[in-house]
Amino acid sequence: MMINEQVSVVVLSRNRQQYLRRQITYWKNYNIPLIIFDQSPVTLDMIGLNIPTHIRYFHSNESFLQRMVAATEQIQTPYAIFLPDDEFHIVGCLLHCVEFLEKHHDYASCAGRSVAFQVDTQVCGYTIYENLRDFKITSENPFERVQKLAHPYKFQPIHAVSKTVIWRQVASFFHSMEGLPPDMFELVFGFTAAYQGKLTVIPELMNMRSRENQPVHTFDWDQKKRLPVWLFEGENIDAQLRLYKRMSELEDAPHSAKNGYAVALSVGIIHFLFNARKSVSTKKPAVAVISFKEKLKALLPKSLFYFLKKIKHSACVIAGKNSIKRESLMTVCEKLETEQVKVDFQNVREIQLLIETFHRLVPTNGRV
Repeated sequence: MMINEQVSVVVLSRNRQQYLRRQITYWKNYNIPLIIFDQSPVTLDMIGLNIPTHIRYFHSNESFLQRMVAATEQIQTPYAIFLPDDEFHIVGCLLHCVEFLEKHHDYASCAGRSVAFQVDTQVCGYTIYENLRDFKITSENPFERVQKLAHPYKFQPIHAVSKTVIWRQVASFFHSMEGLPPDMFELVFGFTAAYQGKLTVIPELMNMRSRENQPVHTFDWDQKKRLPVWLFEGENIDAQLRLYKRMSELEDAPHSAKNGYAVALSVGIIHFLFNARKSVSTKKPAVAVISFKEKLKALLPKSLFYFLKKIKHSACVIAGKNSIKRESLMTVCEKLETEQVKVDFQNVREIQLLIETFHRLVPTNGRV
């Protein structure tokens, strides 16, 4: 099988090796290079996987940011996309995004549409990110593109097919930096992409987002803690100063005004913070609830906390307070097609079968 030389998929994981095995099972049938960086306590057991050469696995105990830096060094294609370890990308859409970027060199990132899935008695789904329908940022002014991406902040180019030069620029920015939240890589990546080119979402299903798990907790960062909160908190001042110092030291990208990249990041972060603060200030009760929830989580064992959260969610569903309508995954995709969104149903069926098989063999939802 000829390896695709256009786009790579990057997966980072921790303590979910069953999901990595599922990823390998999926991607080994395609010729897309897959780069995995795993922070689990032990190396993945490769017995029975028959991993082909286009899939490369690395075991690393480094932080999320430094694993992203290391993964970037392994990208050998002109385009790449990030993928959470329990999710799927439709291969045909990835290739169509590459085709779009090859034809439109003034664009930096291209993505497709998304649906979410979860497993109850069957694989259910629902559409998400409907506000990305017909999404485009096409201004010729790089600073205006960054500003439009920052507010409203609804599109993350790291979850799109993006030029590898953007990955390398962001990796260089974060090289040897510690103490920053993982979400900062996503934020800087987005502003870098917007600075480098235009952004778009094509009318084709690309991402199957998993609702099987709670967000992963890394050793050095609680991902349930939102990035704006971290940026506002005074206790993080040393790390914040390192971030701003690195921004002040940036060398500008080729063919741009002096210090343009540093200015673009500053514009993006300022707009992001301003609108985040404005959002928080109008939702003071929610902030109090989040604070209580964080305190409760600190007091209770993690397993008990998430068990109680699951019961609360189930009670909301029974009471009819959950407004999200879940249907069979195929039904959701068929409805998406009626909205003029292209769907590769053969690939969707393959993914659904893989999910069903996974949950039949791994009744604990794949947790290790």
